Amino acid sequence: MRVLRERKMKTQHPYTAPERAWLSYRLRAAFEAEPLESGMDHPAEEIIAEALRRPENRDVLECLENLSLDAKHPGFAASVLRCVGRQRNPAGSSWRAGLVRAGLEVDDAQIRDAAVQAAESWGDRGLAEILRSHRETEPWLRRYIMDVISDLEERHGLEKAGKPS
Repeated sequence: MRVLRERKMKTQHPYTAPERAWLSYRLRAAFEAEPLESGMDHPAEEIIAEALRRPENRDVLECLENLSLDAKHPGFAASVLRCVGRQRNPAGSSWRAGLVRAGLEVDDAQIRDAAVQAAESWGDRGLAEILRSHRETEPWLRRYIMDVISDLEERHGLEKAGKPS
């Protein structure tokens, strides 16, 4: 069994540059054809789910992370991040935490908002602390972060640890 698994791993090819470009193209086309709306399913969600089912999952995750954090195209990046956030537990909790943390560090409020939405959607226990440690400059987003922290603490039975700055 181990030999078969190793052989399988060796035959997997990486998620190539043309495949990454194709994923980006398909997502851009989906968002141009139909804007992403809160609470509504979007075709981009299925495109992402399909990509995540590929055997090159780590490469797909890296590609999605790069698209989600692209500050040169913040509207597109935020839409991708929102759709990734709608996926039921993509990758492990450490990858999700890293994506939320990285999203909060981007200088664009749309992307930071999408990172908070992903944290809220995934609901991982450690995400409350990541949100709490973030120093948000936008008042509306700071209020939203405080609400999400409260919801996550309630969901996990954690003690309220104070408001973020």
